[in-house]
Amino acid sequence: MKKYISLICVLMCIMVTACGKDATFNGSKVKNENNLQMEYTVFNTTEQHEFELEAENRVIVDFEGEGGKVSLTIQKDGEDYIYAGNKMQTGSFSVGVPEAGIYTVIVEGENAKGSIHVYVEKAEE
Repeated sequence: MKKYISLICVLMCIMVTACGKDATFNGSKVKNENNLQMEYTVFNTTEQHEFELEAENRVIVDFEGEGGKVSLTIQKDGEDYIYAGNKMQTGSFSVGVPEAGIYTVIVEGENAKGSIHVYVEKAEE
């Protein structure tokens, strides 16, 4: 009986250790046509979201880093980036949209903890 209890304890330790080691994301995400919002305690992956934007819209980014590295790029239909930032610092900024189209926001995390909110501010009509 002691043999089985010891075996179960060893297996449980292996499972717990393995789960923590390979964690790619622990947190919450909200995605819709005008928002990408994430709060995370573990972010070791890549997250993408598409926005259909009009010329003169602005993409607003609010970022709070509590550790690790986060990179962000914004790109239209495989063309050049309209924004590319590595090792982002806590803060807010906006990026103007030069022409209408589908834009992809790519957020990459490496041992990151914090939050990011990317949203669209429509041009005044």
